[in-house]
Amino acid sequence: MKYLSDNQFILGKTSKERFLNPQTVPALKALGVTLAGITDVFDEYLCARNAPLHHRLLISVDGVGWVENQKGQFQILPGQILLLPAGQDFVYKSNQPWKFVWFMFDQTLSTSLLSSILKIESFDYAQEVLQLCILLLLSDDNVLREALGLRLQTLIEKALKRKVESSNESSGSNDLNKLHRLFNNVEQQLHLSWSVEDLSALMFCSKASLHRHCMRQYDCSPMHKITQLRMSRAVDLLKQTDWSIKQIAQQIGFKDPLNFSHRFKQWHNLSPKHYREHK
Repeated sequence: MKYLSDNQFILGKTSKERFLNPQTVPALKALGVTLAGITDVFDEYLCARNAPLHHRLLISVDGVGWVENQKGQFQILPGQILLLPAGQDFVYKSNQPWKFVWFMFDQTLSTSLLSSILKIESFDYAQEVLQLCILLLLSDDNVLREALGLRLQTLIEKALKRKVESSNESSGSNDLNKLHRLFNNVEQQLHLSWSVEDLSALMFCSKASLHRHCMRQYDCSPMHKITQLRMSRAVDLLKQTDWSIKQIAQQIGFKDPLNFSHRFKQWHNLSPKHYREHK
C-alpha cells in the first residue's frame, strides 16, 4: 500500500509495452479512448497513480496481475476485466508473466459505469481484444483497420456494459448518451453500409428498443436518421469540394450514384448537380 501516495511506473528490462494511438482508429476515438496499449510482463511491472485524470480499463489475457487501492489487494486472472475510475488512487503490478490490454478514457465516460470499482469480472472476449489490437498495430490497410476498429469498439462496449449491468444502474440520460455516441460514430463513418442490426448491436439493445429511443429523441426511425446525416454531409461536400457526384455518393455510403441522386432529389427537391449549380 506504500505506492498509493505516489505516481510510479516500472517496466522491467525484459518486459515490453506497445501503444495504440486512438487518433488513427476513429471507432476508439468515438468511445473517448485517449490511449491504449498491450503490456507483456516477463520480470517486473508496476503502475501507481495518485488521483489519475483518466479512467482505465484493464483486460487480462494471460498470467496473473495484482491491483491495489485503499480497500486492499486483488488478483486479476486471464479473461477478467477491471475498470479503474479517474480520481481514485490505484496500483496494478506483477513480478511474474502477465499479458494484458488497457484502454484510457477521457472523463466523459458515463459515471454509471464507474460504480463497481475493483469488482473484477469475467470477460469472454479478452483474447479477441488482444488479437484485434495486434492487427491494428501491424496493418496499414485502411479498410481492414476500419473493420478491426469497429469490432474492437463493439467488444469494449461489451466490457463497459458489464459494468453497468453489474451495478444494476440504468437511466434515461445514460441511454441518451449512448444514442448520441452511436450516431456520432455513424456520422464519422457514413461510407459504411449501416443496418438496423449493426446499430442495435452497438447500442446493446433490441431493434425495437433502438427504434423507440430514436423516435423519442429524433422523431424518426434509425435508418431515417442515417439518411438525414448522409444528406447533410452530401450538401457540405457539394458546397465545399469539387468532387464528382460518384465520389460524393461513395463517401456517404451509396454504391450507385444514380440511387444517391434520386434520394438527394427526394430530400432537397433538386438533383446534386443542380444543387451545386444553384447553391
